[in-house]
Amino acid sequence: FSRIESGALELESHQFDLVDTVESAVHLCHDMTSKRGLDLSVTFDHSIPPIVFGDSARLQQILLNLLSNAAKFTHEGFVKVHVTATLLTKEDLVAIDHPAAGPLNLPGGVGAAGTDSGSETRADRRRRRRHRGGSTSGGGSSTSGASEHEEEGRAQADDANNMSVVDWYRVSIRVSDSGIGIPAKIISQLFKPFNQGDPSTVRKYGGTGLGLVISQRLAEAMHGHMNLTSRVGVGSTFKFDFVTKSVRSSSSTSSLLDVIPEDSEESSPAPAPQTSPLWA
Repeated sequence: FSRIESGALELESHQFDLVDTVESAVHLCHDMTSKRGLDLSVTFDHSIPPIVFGDSARLQQILLNLLSNAAKFTHEGFVKVHVTATLLTKEDLVAIDHPAAGPLNLPGGVGAAGTDSGSETRADRRRRRRHRGGSTSGGGSSTSGASEHEEEGRAQADDANNMSVVDWYRVSIRVSDSGIGIPAKIISQLFKPFNQGDPSTVRKYGGTGLGLVISQRLAEAMHGHMNLTSRVGVGSTFKFDFVTKSVRSSSSTSSLLDVIPEDSEESSPAPAPQTSPLWA
């Protein structure tokens, strides 16, 4: 916690499977919910990118905290996790400015759905080698020049086919329960360090009062937010989001950027959210 407060927290950035990461966190809480007889489930919207970049360990840390709290304060009913994602535009990315997070690393200075132009292409390498080796002598055959031109054309075509495209998303994760709920006057205190709200709840359920604060700060470090809605005797819903990127080939046809004409009569309806069959 002290590292987070001092601004010394450094998040990792690696490629990981978003669905697997969420399912793994949910699975770790299965024993706790099953002992209480609770229905634990997780659903994923069709908008979820399969592979993203970020800190999977910190994401799981947030999820585990919210799930364990939901299970601890729920005596009967359910604990549900729902994951959605929104494709961000370049304007969205420019507008993202959170004091707890560093700048987004946009590839090649390009915003959403931009090509990753940071790496040297095959055609670039050919031109560099040809320049380093010197130009062809005046007596060279025209066939050789034509051959080089054709090969460079093929290299450019390959580069176009293999160019990676970066899509940026805001992923939202909602953890809902049918637990005891939280009084409105206490909600604002829950995200303050070492504050657990109602003293009687602390005596009964224990805890340090840091878990939610740490989770909120981690979400903010990922250019996200965390909020809570709750009704006493009905349950609570914690929602947090974070910004991430997903890389795909520009030749891919399965992209959220594909546009279906509004007047198309043959447009198929969006698929229903997928419920993960984690347990029999």
